[in-house]
Amino acid sequence: MAVALAESGRITWDAFRDRLVARIAADPAAPYYVCWLDACEDLLVGAGRIGGGEVRGRAERLAGRPAGHDHDHGAPVL
Repeated sequence: MAVALAESGRITWDAFRDRLVARIAADPAAPYYVCWLDACEDLLVGAGRIGGGEVRGRAERLAGRPAGHDHDHGAPVL
């Protein structure tokens, strides 16, 4: 997501890196992926593109979907 946002010009890679470093420094025990999500969200909220908590909420909803949720695998997913 961060790469796509930077490539599209919605954020700069330097700004993302700075937010990621700040997020890691604030909670070194946090999972790295969570720090990435939070850094993306910080930049998007700061730019007025989304509301707070939206990235994490969407990520949690997507992660909670069952396997094979929206396409046919040709065989049952076990």
